[in-house]
Amino acid sequence: MKMIKITLLLLYSLSAILFWGIHQMTPDPGTTSGNGNPGLLLAGLLIPLFIISVVVWVRIFRSRTISNRAYKFSIVAIILHLISAHLYRLSELIGYRRYIEGVLFTKDGTVDIDYVMAITSGLSIHINHLNFSVNTFFMFISFTILIACINVLVQRWEKE
Repeated sequence: MKMIKITLLLLYSLSAILFWGIHQMTPDPGTTSGNGNPGLLLAGLLIPLFIISVVVWVRIFRSRTISNRAYKFSIVAIILHLISAHLYRLSELIGYRRYIEGVLFTKDGTVDIDYVMAITSGLSIHINHLNFSVNTFFMFISFTILIACINVLVQRWEKE
């Protein structure tokens, strides 16, 4: 069991380094980036880390005697956490858009709202600091635990 916990620690440490690295790739407001979003290349490495983390959590949960009720409670709590974390991220995005508008107005004397929306939508490099933050790192961890809980609970139901 000690090795499993060390494995989980290493997986999340690597994930944290990737989140931090991608976070650091955010350009300053008002500047351009001609390379697209190189952070997405690093983000691809999170997929196997995610899958392996879920497998490790499933092993941990299977080695413990945890009631179905505890799994159900955990699933609801994690979903509530993910919703609140996502709402926080959205509020930060709105604030960042206002900040960029202020920077552009100070720099150019005008603001192109379509431009602001374009650089702060989807997987734009300009919002890497929001998409790969401490908040989203904990969402990543919570989501791995959620998937593992659902997996173990479904497997129990199938056995019954």
